[in-house]
Amino acid sequence: MPTHEAIAAKCDIKLLADIPLEPEIEKLLRLYFSESVVQELTSLGGVLSINVVPAKPKKNKESPIDNKFVEFLKSFQGKERELRDRLDPLSTGQLANIARQLKIPTRSRTNSSELIDAIVSYALSSRKWTGISGTQPALGE
Repeated sequence: MPTHEAIAAKCDIKLLADIPLEPEIEKLLRLYFSESVVQELTSLGGVLSINVVPAKPKKNKESPIDNKFVEFLKSFQGKERELRDRLDPLSTGQLANIARQLKIPTRSRTNSSELIDAIVSYALSSRKWTGISGTQPALGE
């Protein structure tokens, strides 16, 4: 992906007191401000500052270790203790990222132990389903 330098532009337009505004500027001001603000600017003068700053592209917050770990969780067949031991050293941010990738619904302020519980429950859900129903759950439904 090509990288681009962020281009920012600024323009200050001095508005002199008791001089009528240019029609384009007056139209723009009326679009965003009240009549009283436009009248005050016309009678007292002032400065109209225009700043143009492009939006920054969103960074991909998923780290490669999380992607590999998500794939591991999707096919996990081990014991709960083993899984918890692998999840414990991860930060809350990493756990939240993994939960997002697995589409596990969580609150925004969920702590690490709650995230671990949710991920463990997700990873072991196939085994629990099989224990209850006696058959494997259908994939992709």
